[in-house]
Amino acid sequence: MRPLTIELDEQKYQALQAIATENGISGAEKLVSQQVDRLISSYCGTGVSAALQEHIRASIAENRGLLERLAQ
Repeated sequence: MRPLTIELDEQKYQALQAIATENGISGAEKLVSQQVDRLISSYCGTGVSAALQEHIRASIAENRGLLERLAQ
């Protein structure tokens, strides 16, 4: 595995740490690594991956629910 260094200001780093903690991930570095894996897998192969399709479906359902509540 090759190390990759990115520079973040303190506010962004703390936000990533908070997101990781809320999602049961062991730190900002692991969160970033998981998101890089997701990004790469969404661009590999032919078409959209099954995981990305599921993510899109879940996002649409969540947004549909929000829009329905706002429309009431």
